Amino acid sequence: MVMDSQPTSARSPMVMDSQPTSARSPMVMDNQQALARAVVVMDSEELSWFMSAYAMGALVGGLGGGTLMDAAGRRGALLASAVPSLVGWLLTGLGTNVPMLALGRGMTGLFIGLSSAAGCAYIGEIASRDIRGRLGSFYELALAMGILLSILVGAFTTWQRLALICTCPTLLYAVLIYCCKESPAYLLLKGRETEARAALQHFRGPVVNLLLFCQVHSS
Repeated sequence: MVMDSQPTSARSPMVMDSQPTSARSPMVMDNQQALARAVVVMDSEELSWFMSAYAMGALVGGLGGGTLMDAAGRRGALLASAVPSLVGWLLTGLGTNVPMLALGRGMTGLFIGLSSAAGCAYIGEIASRDIRGRLGSFYELALAMGILLSILVGAFTTWQRLALICTCPTLLYAVLIYCCKESPAYLLLKGRETEARAALQHFRGPVVNLLLFCQVHSS
């Protein structure tokens, strides 16, 4: 993708190239060249929509995350967030026009908004207070490491292939969340006391006396 400092009317089209970063040419292509190489050409307005779609999706996800968590639970919201992530990466990797790419960006942003809200709530509710802060910090750490890893991988492959590769962590994420138990706090909120006790016992370990544990931590 090439950008210059000329006025919009004088600019050449923006190009989403399908070559790895190390193989890209700085020369701006016209529409005929772009079509011949199966790349996506954007003008400045389309590029703005493409770039901002991620933030708009994250905004919607963040605002709707609370409602989804109340309806489906913390674990349920995290599991549901895998759907827009998978769809978003597939649209980005297989997209051949600007609307598909922008929708893909928006869907991945929706995933970030939903998973951020539900993930932080889930960690806060399942972790004991002596490790809650450290566990909470791992979310941002994992996010930063994921971005760094995608940048490193992107230097050696095309952006389409990189997007398709990103579906693999999404599938792993869905499998791991499926294997987790629901938040005990949410289960208590819904009046499911037996399930809440079992979930809390799971998170604290089989040797912990829950009655004594709750008395100590409530004092």
